[in-house]
Amino acid sequence: MNEPNQIQHEEIARRRWHQNLPLLLLEAGLLLSWSSGFIGARLSIDYAPALLVAFWRCVVVSLLLLPFVWRPLLETSFRILLRHAGIGLLAMAGYLTGLTQGITLGVPAGLVALCADLLPLGMALLCGRVSW
Repeated sequence: MNEPNQIQHEEIARRRWHQNLPLLLLEAGLLLSWSSGFIGARLSIDYAPALLVAFWRCVVVSLLLLPFVWRPLLETSFRILLRHAGIGLLAMAGYLTGLTQGITLGVPAGLVALCADLLPLGMALLCGRVSW
């Protein structure tokens, strides 16, 4: 007789909904900002270089996210920060440069988005074929 009744299930579901709301909003924001990048790059090349727009977009996002990571950044050693900054710079610079230059050269934004979305799958397939 320790089974929860219907009222307890509804209370748990209601509590979980309130707890999960910030996560859902963050996920929706990520989806919106990620998807708008390809369209924004296409629309911006008429007014400014696409790489300049991508640079300023990264600056704005970094400044918006800085308050959430400020305290852990102060507690992390400079060597670890430098290593992760180098990895991030190589990964994002290569990724964004290729995509925005493709859009600048006339590749449709939808095709660029499709190629970008297939990158993780391609990396997983390549890693599966290589034995270390």
